Amino acid sequence: MSDSNDSIKDTLHAMGFEFSYHLVRDEFDGRTGNSVWQVTVGRNGRPGREVSMEYTMGCGHRHYSTGYGRPGKPIVSNMSRLTIDQLERNKRSKPNNPTITDVMYSLLSDATAATGCANYAEFASEFGYDEDSISGDKIYRACQDQAAGLNGIADYAEQNDLQELFQDY
Repeated sequence: MSDSNDSIKDTLHAMGFEFSYHLVRDEFDGRTGNSVWQVTVGRNGRPGREVSMEYTMGCGHRHYSTGYGRPGKPIVSNMSRLTIDQLERNKRSKPNNPTITDVMYSLLSDATAATGCANYAEFASEFGYDEDSISGDKIYRACQDQAAGLNGIADYAEQNDLQELFQDY
């Protein structure tokens, strides 16, 4: 972890943010797929001051212990050309645990996406969705939920502090 990540993590802890997670499902097939986590971010152990959400991490966020190359890297960079043996070794990899820094950045980004748009039409235009896209609308509503969750654990001034904290992340 870099010094700036440690600094952000330390600041989050100083602000009273707490974090827990558990793996819901691992959809990695040795080549592609995600790990899906249930994460909860709270403040100072106070009930009602927390937000829970699903958090997804791609296949680049895994511990590959294959014996080939550098630790932490897949066997080959071109995952479409794996041998059966390489594919089986990759399947045994374990997902990295999420970090409070990554989860808070994601929460803040999603909340900002929702609150920065007046309605779904503006959101769709901003992020490249069709205005009558059901999946785009679902994403917009999830971002609105993230914004409501963030409002529950951080007031307006704290959210501005968080925006500043993550500006170069």
